[in-house]
Amino acid sequence: MKREPLVSRLSLYDLAHTAGVAADLGHIDTPSGVSGHAGKESLQEALRDMDVVLIPAGLPRKPGMSRDDLFNSNASVPRADLPQDCVRALTARIQDAGTEVVKAKAGAGSATLSMAHAAARFALSLCRGLCSHKGVVECAYVASDVTQAKYFATPLILGPEGVECNLGTGHLSQYECALVQAAIPQLQDNIQKGEQFVNAQC
Repeated sequence: MKREPLVSRLSLYDLAHTAGVAADLGHIDTPSGVSGHAGKESLQEALRDMDVVLIPAGLPRKPGMSRDDLFNSNASVPRADLPQDCVRALTARIQDAGTEVVKAKAGAGSATLSMAHAAARFALSLCRGLCSHKGVVECAYVASDVTQAKYFATPLILGPEGVECNLGTGHLSQYECALVQAAIPQLQDNIQKGEQFVNAQC
């Protein structure tokens, strides 16, 4: 990673001994900077302004250890236990993201650039799917049986024929399930209005 030109700064974190590793990496003659952080009190500083977080942690497999044993030892390493009030605050922030942009522009516009980026990204993903590129995944609002609503937005695998596979919602927490159920009646109402409009044009 120190040699990669796409990386501008490496921030190392562990419970101990990162300063020496950072100093050692610092002697590699590439432009990226390196800093070392140790102990729980340094975690916030280690993560500050980071775009990508890699967690190469875990116990190595020992003689006589099955894969199940190894999984049970390491499964809890990548974990985030967020208090429910933080989850609610993050959810509200995401739901109101568009309004936030309108306020930041003092009412002079909406989230046009990010919407244009999203549309361009989706169109290019469709093109890659049509050209038989593998593993093209995008979210879209499509006809669906994932929920009680006839249409729902979920991750999809795109291919030459369009939607190859609907990946569904994945595992949802109780809080997330409650949000989905609360949204279904409004979604169904909007879907019905859309269908009535289209049928009236026929």
